[in-house]
Amino acid sequence: MKTNFGLRLFLIGAIFLSAADISGICAEISERAATIERSERSADVGALTKVKDKKRLPKLLEGKRRPKTFLEKFDFSYLLMQGYDRNALHNSLHKGSWFNEHEFVAGFTDRPSENFVYHIDYQLQYDFYYEFGSQTVFKNSVNARSAYKVSPTLFIETDYDFDIFRRPHSASAGYDGHQIKIGPKHYLIPRKLYQKPFYSFSYREYPKFKARDSSENETTADRKDLAHRLGYEIGFFVTPSILLRLRNQIGRNDSNDQLRDFYDYDFYQVTPTLTWRFDKKTTLAGGVQYQRNNYDQRDFSGSADRENVYSAFANFHRALNKSVDWVVSCTYVKYDGNIPQLNFQNSLISTGFQIDF
Repeated sequence: MKTNFGLRLFLIGAIFLSAADISGICAEISERAATIERSERSADVGALTKVKDKKRLPKLLEGKRRPKTFLEKFDFSYLLMQGYDRNALHNSLHKGSWFNEHEFVAGFTDRPSENFVYHIDYQLQYDFYYEFGSQTVFKNSVNARSAYKVSPTLFIETDYDFDIFRRPHSASAGYDGHQIKIGPKHYLIPRKLYQKPFYSFSYREYPKFKARDSSENETTADRKDLAHRLGYEIGFFVTPSILLRLRNQIGRNDSNDQLRDFYDYDFYQVTPTLTWRFDKKTTLAGGVQYQRNNYDQRDFSGSADRENVYSAFANFHRALNKSVDWVVSCTYVKYDGNIPQLNFQNSLISTGFQIDF
């Protein structure tokens, strides 16, 4: 009954929205939902360790040990996951698919001085969907992070990401993206309570998607999006093994697609998380997230379009030995906007192994 009801809503909506409109909105929702799912599944379960999670650069500055040889500065990992995506197409029809994920990461970390550390890594990710080839993901990423120790309680952190994201069997999905993030991390109480305001800027170009003018005609230019974010994060170590965090962000997305300012909107996001290291081998990270999107002129619903996005996520890591971790990941996403035929919910669960070299 739920599937038939969703199908009726979708057909009713088609009367008011063109095929291009529906395709564009669904593609955008699908991409953003996939971004939430993938990013939260890689939550920083190593946030409480000093060396293993090299993305937590201030932790390396707090430690005394430095890599003794050049080879020790390199790290490699391979992640193999098998899972089920309950709503692989991210629409009201709710068709699921099994998938497997392969992820290879090669990293380099160096601490050239007592007060400075940086980490660079290359990531290759391939997600294969058995039932829906259009949802298969191929992604290349380069990430560079650094932290500078101003004082024992103040660090300046920078973060740069370059992504090439493709769905090889999709006619319109995929982007090339850059993101820069910078901000101070200040311990209000050493090793207990910190705050981290930050600013980020991102640029995305969609090589398979041409920008449209106000008359719905395609131009020769690729669609390009610019996004600015201001954020504030506060973290509290309840114990040395339990970290609570709250992150708030506000931002603006601007696109050169001019059809009803299709991708121009303001957003607000709040994310509380918990990271709990039960023992030296077992870590659990989870949280919830709410995001509100308010569009400028897009009004397919009869008034300004808006979206409420709810998500929850949990990641479980269990070290089987020094090189192999067992990983379990769960994600839930719900889109609730004022275009009923486009609302959907989805859950994703996967499990597998991470091998560190």
